[in-house]
Parts: sequence; C-alpha cells; structure tokens
Amino acid sequence: MKIINSKKFFIDTNNKPIYAHGAQIIYEGGYYYWIGENKEKSTRLSHSWTYGIRAYRSKDLCTFEDLGLIIPPNKDPHSPLEPGRCLDRPHIIYNHKTKKYVMWIKIMVSLISQAMVILTSDKLLGPYQIVKNCYHPLDMNCGDFDLYVDEKTNKGYIFFERPHFELITAELTDDYLACNGVFSEHYKGLIPPLTREGVTHFVRNGTHYLITSGTTGYDPNVSWVASFDDYHGEYRDLGILCINDKNENSFNMQVSDVIKVQGKKDLYIALGDVWRINGDSLAYSIKSREKIAKAFKNYQIDERKVTDDKLPNSKFYFHNDNTKSSSFKMFPLIFENDQVHLYNIAEFSLEDYD
Repeated sequence: MKIINSKKFFIDTNNKPIYAHGAQIIYEGGYYYWIGENKEKSTRLSHSWTYGIRAYRSKDLCTFEDLGLIIPPNKDPHSPLEPGRCLDRPHIIYNHKTKKYVMWIKIMVSLISQAMVILTSDKLLGPYQIVKNCYHPLDMNCGDFDLYVDEKTNKGYIFFERPHFELITAELTDDYLACNGVFSEHYKGLIPPLTREGVTHFVRNGTHYLITSGTTGYDPNVSWVASFDDYHGEYRDLGILCINDKNENSFNMQVSDVIKVQGKKDLYIALGDVWRINGDSLAYSIKSREKIAKAFKNYQIDERKVTDDKLPNSKFYFHNDNTKSSSFKMFPLIFENDQVHLYNIAEFSLEDYD
C-alpha cells in the first residue's frame, strides 16, 4: 500500500526534493503531471525568484519522476523568464479549437503593477512560446489566479485577485489568450489580511467551488471556501476550509490545486504549499496578521485602469525568503452535505477510497 504522508518532504524518484510550487496537477494519458515554480535556487538574498517552470509525472500521486524544466529561465534582462522576475502560479488549459496548450503565469511588473505572461505550445510539456509578456486582464492589475475550461461549452474563465481588494471572475476569448470583456466582482472591499488570494477552483457534481486564502505574504493563514452555480452570480460562503485548525494557518499551507483522482468515485485531493517550515504556531499566525493589517492600515483602493504593457529591464531582484526549503501537503477533501472541509490527517492511501 502506497501512503501519501504530509509530514515528510515530497521527493522524486531520485530522492531529491520536488521543486514545483504554486502548482497545478493535470491528468493526461494515464499520468498526473505536477507543474509549478522551480524554487531550487531560491535561497535568501539570491537572484532567483523562480528558476523556470518544472514538471514531474506520476501514475499514483505517490511516486514522481522529474521531467526537468519545461520552461527554462532566460538570462536576457528584457525577458519575463529572467530568474529575478517574480513569476508565480503557472496554470495550463487546453484549447480544443486551436489545438494549443495555453499557459498563464503571474508576473510582478513593479511593486504596484502585476500582470500575466501568456505562452502556448502544441504539447503539454512544451516547448512553449511567449505570446504576451505583460498582459493586464481587463486593463487591471492581477494577483493569484486560476484558469478553467467549462466542460460543456469549452468557454474559458479566469478567477484572479485584483490587488488588494476584490476577486474577479472573467471570461476568456475563444483562443484563451485574453479576456473578452465580460466579468463579475466578488469579495469586494476586503483588504489585507482578509483579501482573498491563493485562488483555487474546482468542480464536483456540477457545483463550482472556490478555495481562497487570506493575504499575509508567505506566512500561512485561514482559508475560506465558497460555492456557486453561475460564474457571475452569487458565491455562497461555506466558511472555513480546515476543521480543528488550532493554529489558524490552514495546517501551515496554502492550497494551489485540487485534483480529481481518476478511478475513484468521489475523491478530490487538495495540494498546498508549505512556505514556512517553522511557522506552525498560533502566536506566529496572529503576529503575521497583525503585521499585515498594520502595513495596510491606510491602504487606498485603486480601481484605475492599468496602462503599462511592457516589462521594464530586470532590476535583478534579490529574494528575501528561503523558499528553496519549502515543501507541500496533500489532504483528501471531505464533503458533508453542502460543506467541504479538510482534516489534518498525517497520512492516507488512495486504496482507502472506493
């Protein structure tokens, strides 16, 4: 019996740590492909926020083979893939009309401007070509996000945090390379630490769910969950995701993806980043929220349109966190009536589920 254990570091078949953060897991051709930010060089004061996009594959979500970099870094200071750029949360969707895989990646243009890099490929594992290197959806700044293709209509959607006061749900153009102008606003008016980021969307039995975390930098915080039937309608608040979360930190993780396990009747697994290995205490969580609340005490919401559409030269940003040492957790989602929860279980096996 193969065990998924969230108290140990996730390692690949070469006994090396898995480096694929802010990740998405895609099932294709009998494999689960784990794709995310490569943090192997992201030590404190290094010039590496994300050193390319890395992929792994597995047949059982327990044993992962390193497939290397599907998007390598670029040393050109004009490139959005230069390692000093703040690249986060790569997400991929497939377009049945264009026969292209489309990847969006969040990028920091400046301290006050956030945009998207958009790439396409004929194959899931690349090679990928940059289509847009500084795209602002709806002429807005955009933070953490998720992408989804409706299984019935093939229409594409993006859910993104508009820093730092609301969440936007927007429709994509037919080629998935832009927004078509139709959107709705949710969680409007919340500022850090309550602003909703870490946006993760999934569907179960026709109901849409959205998991979001608060905004406290790399420090973990409380995750919320909502459900909806209409993309632009009411999002029903289902409360706190994690049960018996005594440290108020979502079991010291931030959810990045929910995976529907193949061959199982009703098994969904949440994958999350553990950014702070030593941050698992209530005092730590409270202090972090107080620090962020103080920093944003006089925050002014800015709803102006964004006009910049080009990246400035890389300023060779120096990373202030040792995210190389970060890890992951996986937990099965528990559905109880209309609610969805996570419990802090040490380990589980896929064989335990029908």
